[in-house]
Amino acid sequence: MRYTPASVSLATALAAALILSAGAASADEIDDRVRAQFLQTTPELCFDAQAAEPDIYNLTYRDAYDGAPEQALRLYRFFCFSGAYNVVHVYFTYTDFVGVQQVFFAVPDFETRCTAGGPDPLDCKATTITTLGMTTVGELVNSAFDPATRTVESRSCWRGLCDASDHGVWVFAGGRFVLKSYEVDATYDGAVDPERIVDFTR
Repeated sequence: MRYTPASVSLATALAAALILSAGAASADEIDDRVRAQFLQTTPELCFDAQAAEPDIYNLTYRDAYDGAPEQALRLYRFFCFSGAYNVVHVYFTYTDFVGVQQVFFAVPDFETRCTAGGPDPLDCKATTITTLGMTTVGELVNSAFDPATRTVESRSCWRGLCDASDHGVWVFAGGRFVLKSYEVDATYDGAVDPERIVDFTR
């Protein structure tokens, strides 16, 4: 399905209606439950988040198996903390079936090696990037959720110029966020020229 502003609004309304169906908890009760879980789960990491209100999105999805009914999911994006040029968020979801869950995002585990320039990373002019495997993270840097494409994007700047960074894209599908691409720019050369090390977009 291609998502247009009209279809996004319709899907959001449907998701909200499903969550608030007969016998389900109210939206306020659900939100309070998720906030409490967020504060309990991340008190040390998200030290600056006590008064933060989450961004909330109502989504619908179907499980992969044939004939699965449409289900509702409520997505929460919580501010965690910020630094000089990076802002960290964590994500939670709520469904009637599972309840509250923190979202963990798949990311590649990688290492970089300077192949041209000095030993100081700031003097490195070229690198090789080796993907060692996959892991997960519970927080994303400079991230945003786009309800039109149902994607989360994150770009972590390794310094203020953001000429060295990593960038991930995850798509909401089947009730979970699936990694589609990941890029790394490992040289502090003043240019934004990342290398894609994970690509499931084809």
